[in-house]
Amino acid sequence: ASCLVGSEMCIRDRNISFNLLSQIPLILSGIIVSIISSRMLGAGGKGILGMYTQNIILINLLFGLGLNQAATYFSSINKERLGPILKVGLLHFIISALITSLLALILFLVNNESTAIPRIENYYWAFIYMSISIILNQVNGYINAILFGTQEFKKANKLSLLKAIISTLLFLILYAFEDKINNSIIIQVMFVSLIGNAFQLLISLKALNSLKIEWKEALTFEHIKSFYLFSKEGYLSSILNYVNYRIDIFILANYAPISEVGIYLLAVNLSQMFWLISDSFSKILTPKFTKKRLTQLRISILFRFFRLNSTAIILLSLAVAILSPWLIPAVFGNEFAETAFLLNILMIGNVFACSSKVLSIIPFASNNLQINLIATMVGVVFTLIFDLTLIPIFGSIGAAAASSISYLSIFISILLLSSKKLQFPIYNPLVLSNKDFNFFINRSKNLM
Repeated sequence: ASCLVGSEMCIRDRNISFNLLSQIPLILSGIIVSIISSRMLGAGGKGILGMYTQNIILINLLFGLGLNQAATYFSSINKERLGPILKVGLLHFIISALITSLLALILFLVNNESTAIPRIENYYWAFIYMSISIILNQVNGYINAILFGTQEFKKANKLSLLKAIISTLLFLILYAFEDKINNSIIIQVMFVSLIGNAFQLLISLKALNSLKIEWKEALTFEHIKSFYLFSKEGYLSSILNYVNYRIDIFILANYAPISEVGIYLLAVNLSQMFWLISDSFSKILTPKFTKKRLTQLRISILFRFFRLNSTAIILLSLAVAILSPWLIPAVFGNEFAETAFLLNILMIGNVFACSSKVLSIIPFASNNLQINLIATMVGVVFTLIFDLTLIPIFGSIGAAAASSISYLSIFISILLLSSKKLQFPIYNPLVLSNKDFNFFINRSKNLM
């Protein structure tokens, strides 16, 4: 590792570079899978499957109770005592699996052509898909949180890379043999998704097994209590974030045809692929900047990384704006031509959404989590006001515009509140300066 400022702090630049480069195949895999599923399902099918996915994410969030954040934190400060951390997770998953499976069953039994859970042929397959997906996603997410907490970045990134490769291969095989399978296309895609998640679990368990885990330490009430107490603020923030980033889909489903929901979901999925870049910055930088007090000097260095992230997103967004009007219909099919316009609206706000993900390191590293919570609440207010105002009138266009406005409000809130609380000047948070270029050029030379 090489030092950023004398002996004050060190950042493993190779980890950052490797983590960023590892996102390229993930983005490519996401695009390939999205192309195949869109061409197979069409706008209506994509809308139906998308609504199931949103329900899985929501149930995961509600019953996950924010434990992934706690797992990352406690594994980062107790790398030699992973046994109790895993036992807390195992206990939680057993209880959660029973409750969520029962909840999914109740939703299916009482559902009467709801737009939130659309009925499909062989409805019981959808119940099986939702129940197993919820369990697999919770376990995979928890293991990944531990790998990042123990700073096993390469293992976590290799895990993501293998998942991307497996998912791509499975969907290519499905596309090749689509005509030879009798079940509906939606069920085929559900089944392939489950296989991909199951493979990820096997790989995750192998990566976890490579860590030194002491299983003899007993799980105590204090262990469980500390986990849930730590996660409560992050849990509330996660729920509010769900409202900011997902509620528009449910509202749109009540006002628009399911095919329009599918067209909008494609735009949302494509725009959120850029979050992988910002998540990489956040996952690597957060543990590095939480080890010591967040001084003015360290904040100024953090802003260099903020600007690097934002500049990359801005340049990619400009490329999307230029290419998407002709590339999306050519690749995904003419049925999704309207996705290009929706994507360009979303990409405006996406710059601020991605920037917020990295900017939120400051409140986290300075133990001012209430800043992120307040900013998220501001976003919820803007989201609900503009979603409920614009979507009934403008449909998916209104949803895209409302999302961009919400993303901007969250970004401004985090920036202003952090500046006021920590008393630092509002640095340029979006565009790289000449000094930044020299800084990162010198850093890259140190890697060679």
